Amino acid sequence: MMKKKRLGILLSALAAGMIEAFSIMRLHGVFSCIQIGNILLGAVALANGRWAAAGNHLLSVAGFLVGSVLCGLLSAKPHGRRWLLGKGILTAAVLIFVVLLPENMDSVAVCLLALLCGSWFPDISPREDGCVPVIVFGVGVLLGAILVSCLGELVFAICAALFLAPAVL
Repeated sequence: MMKKKRLGILLSALAAGMIEAFSIMRLHGVFSCIQIGNILLGAVALANGRWAAAGNHLLSVAGFLVGSVLCGLLSAKPHGRRWLLGKGILTAAVLIFVVLLPENMDSVAVCLLALLCGSWFPDISPREDGCVPVIVFGVGVLLGAILVSCLGELVFAICAALFLAPAVL
């Protein structure tokens, strides 16, 4: 069971890294997972009077916080395979929805991706595994950057499969 949990953590971290790469490359440099980048870039944008850019960064931070809080509230009790499967299916649905959004809805895409990353963050944050999920997240960002360059939004299909894998293993 522990090996399956560790594999789930690593697959989730890899997928989150790929989503981060997509967000940075396609959504005007806004981060979906690494919120310290949004806080820094949002503050710089505010200082330079670029209100729209600052708003996108701060919207991502808000989405991430909401996702983290919701996941924390829902995860207060231990959940089994059905919980993971439901969470994976919801994740896949959000990823498909984001792909279908028109370009003028980038702010909504940023918020949804950040909410998604916030909801998975407790699963990929390092605890007993040390820094391994963080390293895998970094590999996911690198792999995601390559795949987004080649496949565009199709990278979300790979991410959805990675998020669903722990539930069906």
